[in-house]
Amino acid sequence: MPMTNTSRRLPRLATWLLPLLVTWQVSAPAAAGCEASVSLVDFGQLDLARGGHVSGEVIVTCDQPGRFRVALSAGTGDFRLRRMRGGDGSELKYNLFVDSAMRRVWGDGVSAGTQTIQGESDGRRPQAIPVYGLVPSRQSVLSGAYSDNLLVTVENL
Repeated sequence: MPMTNTSRRLPRLATWLLPLLVTWQVSAPAAAGCEASVSLVDFGQLDLARGGHVSGEVIVTCDQPGRFRVALSAGTGDFRLRRMRGGDGSELKYNLFVDSAMRRVWGDGVSAGTQTIQGESDGRRPQAIPVYGLVPSRQSVLSGAYSDNLLVTVENL
């Protein structure tokens, strides 16, 4: 659903509204007896002078009691700074975090500086795990729709 981008480059400190979206793909197969579903992390219309914060959730549902771990891929870019792409190839930096203070990057837990989320299921109720997103301010990009795709992996512990 990308929108048409204009060919005008914005000044470094411009105020501009951009539709931004992070979509998800759940790894298959997920951990035995568990599956994940995710809500879109949608930054909506963004003022680049101020950047943006948003939250979403990963919902893990297991059909038996047990512990699990949820990891996220880097998507476009790397874990230090993920990147959303526009239709013309422009890139907008962002990242996803495990904490509301946005200090711990949600990743694969193996790459430097990344963390995963661990949880425990009773085998009956879904577990909602929040994900926190940040687009840093003062980026100079073309107006338009930007998106990234991430892989969510759930494994038994």
